Amino acid sequence: MFGGQGTQYYHMGLELYKMYPVFRSWMERLDSHVSNITGLSVLAYLYDDRKSLATNFENLVYTHPAIFMIQYSLARTLIDEGVEPDLLLGMSLGEYVSAAVANVVEVEAVLENILIQSKLIESSCERGGMITVLSNADVYDTSPQLHMACSLVAINYDGHFVIAGRDTSLSTAESWLNSNRIIHQRLPVSYAFHTAQVEPIKGAYMDHLQTMTYKAPVVPCLSSAAGGVCENINAYLMWQAIREPMRLSEAVENLDQKQEYIYLDLSPSGTLAAIVSKIYGQRANSTYYPVITKFNQDALHLRRAINGCMNGLVL
Repeated sequence: MFGGQGTQYYHMGLELYKMYPVFRSWMERLDSHVSNITGLSVLAYLYDDRKSLATNFENLVYTHPAIFMIQYSLARTLIDEGVEPDLLLGMSLGEYVSAAVANVVEVEAVLENILIQSKLIESSCERGGMITVLSNADVYDTSPQLHMACSLVAINYDGHFVIAGRDTSLSTAESWLNSNRIIHQRLPVSYAFHTAQVEPIKGAYMDHLQTMTYKAPVVPCLSSAAGGVCENINAYLMWQAIREPMRLSEAVENLDQKQEYIYLDLSPSGTLAAIVSKIYGQRANSTYYPVITKFNQDALHLRRAINGCMNGLVL
């Protein structure tokens, strides 16, 4: 499983970078590609010793490629360890990682595409953000302070949804949420992805997306934009991945509910594992492995996930 904007932070994946040669090799290869195009080093920025976990990591020029690089490199590490995916699940920017891992588009071409996307957004889109809200989504529908100010961009499970909008709109929403003592968190995102706020880039971005060559995926892809398995990944789906609401719960619930799964969360925050486990509740006998978290045990988590997959453990 691959996540998107809002999952990132400084030094994410650093332990894996130090301890796993395959992970480090892919990170450096992709960083070199970014540097050749932009003259910037994502690695130098991401692993800057002067930064800490508490430092805001929101600069899209760095966060967009960093999120992609971390997840793709981790996927290649797992494959090198013998863990071959049966299904790839992408959410938002994570769908671009799925496309690269499934060989729909060459990895360097996807990375270049992400750099173009970030440049277009920074030059053409109004700044905004996203908020995670821990409450039933009915609160959004019945509260004008939320639905008149912001867009509902995801209902991840009953009791967890995400809104997005302009900075002023988010401030209005936060004031109302605070006054009603509803737990929420502003994500480290500077733009209102999955809303009309990204429409200004559609023409130029679609022009670029349509120049890319798309192959049939070598691994089936489960799309949060499409809400299910997507056999034909094309320019329109890539646009939907950042423009349309995220339908993660719908995508997951479209899987065979009687099947046992091992879910590997390759997102930088490890939150997708928790979200999918909440979607299923007690209905399925599946196992969920987060790998990268903020708690400096990435190597331990990775080894545990590899062992679980190699031994076929569904707990």
